[in-house]
Amino acid sequence: MEDQVTNISLDAEDNYSFDTDVCGNLTEEYKRVWKQYEYWCEGVLFSSLGLFGLISNIASIMTLLSPDMRRQTFNQLLAVLAAYDMLYIIFNVPVHANATLETVNYWFSVSDLLSRAYVYVLYPMSAVAFCASIYMTLAVTVERYIAVCRPHQYRNISQTMSNTKRLLVYIVPVTVLSFALNIPKFMEVTLTQNNGTNEVDPSQTRRDPTFIFWYTLSLIWHPTLTTGVLPFIGLVYMNMKIFIGIRQSRQILSGRRSKKRQSESNLAITLVSIVFMHIVCNALRVFLGVLVVALVDVQVSCIKHVDHYIPPLWVMCLESVAHLLVMLNFSSNF
Repeated sequence: MEDQVTNISLDAEDNYSFDTDVCGNLTEEYKRVWKQYEYWCEGVLFSSLGLFGLISNIASIMTLLSPDMRRQTFNQLLAVLAAYDMLYIIFNVPVHANATLETVNYWFSVSDLLSRAYVYVLYPMSAVAFCASIYMTLAVTVERYIAVCRPHQYRNISQTMSNTKRLLVYIVPVTVLSFALNIPKFMEVTLTQNNGTNEVDPSQTRRDPTFIFWYTLSLIWHPTLTTGVLPFIGLVYMNMKIFIGIRQSRQILSGRRSKKRQSESNLAITLVSIVFMHIVCNALRVFLGVLVVALVDVQVSCIKHVDHYIPPLWVMCLESVAHLLVMLNFSSNF
């Protein structure tokens, strides 16, 4: 009896010591504000920016691949980046519109073709295209970093490798890595029928406890590190070196002209502006990703004690704003 009393006291003390207020509460006011942010940021504005981005990126590709500009490997890589940005828009606009706009959700629910496209193409490829755009920005930065900071190595590469091979050196790893990191996305959702309408539900694999455990654990690596922290560090470091390299080149060239070197500097300045836009528009997304990882212990404790975790309202609202900023970045790179 004494042992039972002791155990009860310990359990009570454990429950008492945990503040359940941090687990959140899904009130009507919470849902109203959250859904309003989601509707405008991830629905109306996200889709409108996406339409603008498609037109903008098509125009950029046509310009970058014009006879005068496509001679530069850098310009061809920018055209590939614009193409990946277009794929991000094409795959992500329907995914976000389906989640936030009732009319679009209705179209997907009554159409077998749209529902299957969502499950097997749009949902998984939205993550793949996002990774590809991030890594292509990184690849373009690497190309300019070598050109500005290691000109002798860049000249040797230009002389020993064909233009096509140089492009493939960047494009193939970016594409393969983007697919490899998002293989689980192709197994996450499945299509079900309910009263004559189509519904997208978590797949059997996604509901498997072992899969859930490892998938949740992997979120610390991907996308927090793989598309957030690590690319940010790489972009900031290389662009600082590029900026320093440009300043040194201008000091060396003061009083005399080197047309080729000046051209390399101009291309580098173009890249710095693109990367600056990327960093500004993705900073909030990276911050929220790091925050989620930092709050893992709180989430686990909440599931253990009260069987739910509702993030703070400001986090959910800022997540919608972060999605909109990412779309702004991919719609206005050039």
